[in-house]
Amino acid sequence: MQGKVQLTVENKKVKTKESSFTKKKRLIYIGIAKSSKNGECGSKHESYKIVGSSKLGKYNRAAVAVDNEECSRIGKTILLKGGKAADAGIAASLCNGVLNAHSMGIGGGCIFIIYSRKRGKAYSIIERESAPLSSNRSMFIGKENMSLIGPLSIATPGELLAYRKAYEEFGGGVSWSTLFTPTIQLCEKGFQVSRALAHAIQINKERILNDSQLREIFVKNNLTNEVYREGNTMKRLKLAKTLRRISEEGVDIFYNGDLGDQVIHEIQNKGIHI
Repeated sequence: MQGKVQLTVENKKVKTKESSFTKKKRLIYIGIAKSSKNGECGSKHESYKIVGSSKLGKYNRAAVAVDNEECSRIGKTILLKGGKAADAGIAASLCNGVLNAHSMGIGGGCIFIIYSRKRGKAYSIIERESAPLSSNRSMFIGKENMSLIGPLSIATPGELLAYRKAYEEFGGGVSWSTLFTPTIQLCEKGFQVSRALAHAIQINKERILNDSQLREIFVKNNLTNEVYREGNTMKRLKLAKTLRRISEEGVDIFYNGDLGDQVIHEIQNKGIHI
């Protein structure tokens, strides 16, 4: 697997106010956008009420906003440990890739936007998933929807490359492994399935039941074909092992090491070419 990080700079200065706390303000926001099968926004808008511990107000030190409360707490914890905004953003995103696995994850890509008050510039790290080198213009001819669903829709992931670039360039307030620890613990000890994840599992139930790897993750009882529902406790033990290796050995183990080789071998057996 190969990947390339694109770093762009926006020269327009952003006005900020100083606070009494180390004269810094840090805002971490994780935004997820999904398109429907036809490439347009879905006509049915999904709305979920989240009863969280945070209250609407003005924050002088920092604010973390993620579409899962547990991940917001992780971002806050990283800041309290001395982490920078980029560190908190990475840790919160890793969490979101597990608790909202239908929205993002290390098998996909991302765009990481950071404003540096010290430099007076905004930066965007663009590492979207990319088409495999083996792809060609005729591979989808006569194969309706195969670019969206199935083996040929798989692309080379870039999310971890973006995280590494963000950490090296703008983070480093805490160790790289510290960013992974909270999410690894969630995978091992278990977490409650949110309404959003439960809904995604339900609408994709048929596809999950027909895929051995998806069954292993999202099916609660293989005898009855019962999938995980809201409030159930889910564990991701294999993912925990993967994240631990990346946290200890670095991102290259995923792209150029034996971990990446294992992933490639497994998916190529399904006709996927990366």
